[in-house]
Amino acid sequence: MGYGREELAGLTTKFDAILDAYGKMDLRLARHLLKPGGTYASTLFIPPPYLSILITRLIHGKRLTSANMRRRPEDWQEMEELYAAGKLKPFIENTFSLEHAADAFDLAVNGKPRGKIIVNTP
Repeated sequence: MGYGREELAGLTTKFDAILDAYGKMDLRLARHLLKPGGTYASTLFIPPPYLSILITRLIHGKRLTSANMRRRPEDWQEMEELYAAGKLKPFIENTFSLEHAADAFDLAVNGKPRGKIIVNTP
């Protein structure tokens, strides 16, 4: 699924968890998209709207947290297991052959991709 702000804001589907790999999702939007008891995790440090984080937890029953996994190999292992089980599905924007890697790079830099860009190597 693509993840443009407008598309996300219009969703009626609620999620158990959101991993914001880019770290730029508005926290109000995250609260809107989460089920009660759900968790929003950002790969970036969530700066001190600590009061907002606490209120979200107490009133809305939803958890906002930072999820920097660089130092926790067990987190990467869990993500790999979830992917292998089909429970974690990345959104792939486009796939390119190695001969068209320059096009892939151009899309990544200038095209505002909504998902992952894959370059296949022989």
